[in-house]
Amino acid sequence: MLQTATTQAPFAAINIQNVAKQRENKQATFSAIIQDNWEACKNRFRVTFTNGTTEIKRLFTNSGMVCEYGKGRRTYGHYAYIDNWQSLEPVKASPKYSYTMFHRNTTKAAALLAASGLWPEMQKRMAVMSQFSQSEYNEIMDIYQKRWDCDYRDTEKRQELEKSFNDFFTSRGTTPDYYHFKQLSEKSQIISIPFGKDGSYERRMVANHLEQAQQSAADYDDGFGVRWYGSYDYSVSVSKKDGVLRGWYSAEYKGCGNGHYYLLLDATHAIYGEDD
Repeated sequence: MLQTATTQAPFAAINIQNVAKQRENKQATFSAIIQDNWEACKNRFRVTFTNGTTEIKRLFTNSGMVCEYGKGRRTYGHYAYIDNWQSLEPVKASPKYSYTMFHRNTTKAAALLAASGLWPEMQKRMAVMSQFSQSEYNEIMDIYQKRWDCDYRDTEKRQELEKSFNDFFTSRGTTPDYYHFKQLSEKSQIISIPFGKDGSYERRMVANHLEQAQQSAADYDDGFGVRWYGSYDYSVSVSKKDGVLRGWYSAEYKGCGNGHYYLLLDATHAIYGEDD
């Protein structure tokens, strides 16, 4: 028995060394994958375990060690147990800005504005943008992003990019809107106005104000517009001046003069403007 134990001891030591080496190699391999892809995949990685199952984990590295974010945490975590990990791959993040969404938003906005007569200059711009090809969209988005990333001290470069952005639109017969351009590639830019469960009166009043403004040969002002209350303090107003029809929708925090502000597209839809 003593002889057997003595004979087996070196093999046990070698096995422990092999396991440690395998763990070290995994740490190096997985750490490299995380570091190379962490920002692009928004820290999300798919882990395949040795039993064949998979799980998406939020990972980061610390001093070459694989770490996992704690549940609900954005900045803290713990060392990950990787012995039963077979492989690791980044989960590609869905692009926040997309040509498909841009085309959908601009096409819908152009159609609603054409029917309502609101914001004629915006309608023209939306119609032009809805005709952008994928390559045109990529081109103007690239100019936009370079202008956004440009060092504020490099005035000449910034002005050059601004001119390129503006010229892109003016050459197509419309005006640019640098502030809202990129938003059109996001979801939830065009909303249905929430008149509420029993908002038929407010809905009719908004439609009436808009119809009066549309038909008015003179300037039109609906005064305080239409107001109602729910999760927010809501209001819609329309006006007509020098033949130009305009409309606004706002959802302000209760009892506060701040909130979310939109431009009216028709009597029931609006497009995001800004938060205040």
